[in-house]
Amino acid sequence: MYNFTEVYNAHLADGAIPECLHLSYRRFRDAVLCFMELLQLDLAEGYSCPVCQDNYNHSERVLVSHAPLRKLLVTLSTNAVTPAEAAEMVKLAQQHSPFLLPLLRGILREGRTQEKEPQHSLLREISKNTPACSIIHPNTRVDTLVQGLEALNYRDVEGHPCLMKILAEECPLFFDLVGAMGTFPQEANQKARDTLMKPPFHTPLTVPEHPGDYFPNMPLVKDRGIFDADMSREDSRLIDCKKMATRHPSLIPGVSTLFCGHGECLGFAIMEQVESVEVAFRILRTRFQKCPELVVYDNACQLHTYALRRDPHFVKDSRFLVDRLHWRNHSGCSEGYNLDAYPQNMCLNSQLAEQTCSAEKNEGAPQLYEQG
Repeated sequence: MYNFTEVYNAHLADGAIPECLHLSYRRFRDAVLCFMELLQLDLAEGYSCPVCQDNYNHSERVLVSHAPLRKLLVTLSTNAVTPAEAAEMVKLAQQHSPFLLPLLRGILREGRTQEKEPQHSLLREISKNTPACSIIHPNTRVDTLVQGLEALNYRDVEGHPCLMKILAEECPLFFDLVGAMGTFPQEANQKARDTLMKPPFHTPLTVPEHPGDYFPNMPLVKDRGIFDADMSREDSRLIDCKKMATRHPSLIPGVSTLFCGHGECLGFAIMEQVESVEVAFRILRTRFQKCPELVVYDNACQLHTYALRRDPHFVKDSRFLVDRLHWRNHSGCSEGYNLDAYPQNMCLNSQLAEQTCSAEKNEGAPQLYEQG
């Protein structure tokens, strides 16, 4: 407010307005506060619309939202726990994540054995603070799976290859759990579905083409939109993934290229930051009426969280996965973002952008001065 007052008075001085008509900071501040009182704004609620605001924050999207419980789950998945820790874990699970109780009690009762390793691996995944919909992506196939499992009472599932195929392709992290314990976390499936239930956010096309974008056959269909989460800088600190993007001292951050599943480059956008999730989100939201079913990106884990905080309805039918080349750099995000965790993606070439850029470099193209 003080800087605004100084700029305002500087404009008056440039216009040869007598200094006696300039505003002091105190008078300007009092005038602004009086005006705000006339507006009858509820400052405690902030300047947000009750209709289009984000109804689910990141902590509500996490499968296990209680941080102390997640910490105990990590301990149990890697080491033995004390009787006091075990009792505390069960108590917290009853309060915050009841779906964990069958899994926890089975592990605590039988102890750590080689046969129980799939359950311990699952605990490590559940304990990560990534969105529930990255582990169980709710869709009609998952609904069919759950109905089929319940009809069989989780018995003799191996004798139904159609259900096993859906389980392996849609919920690979729970494949061993169904076979070993005869259960499926239905509550987790519902929580993943709830996090995507925000109504659509309509943004008619009003702005021109971004100067750094080039998509000759994909015209803009709508604006990116401005969201409450854009006013925050929390996106990069929400999930545990420790992947760090490095920048070359002399090269520009690079370009974000868009390839279709058939290997054709559809366009590109110049990035201002390395592996920018904002640029990728802008491309998806402004060029597609509906987000593609599969999005493969170097930084897909943070892109997914970024999109969920803004327009979860737009990405509710999309799965975000990290390409093979960069997966080894992701040390803390969920296995649900691993491209190779899903058998139907084994033949998918996830290095199209890198291969194309490498070919152009060999030809001495200007992309020599780009990184990404």
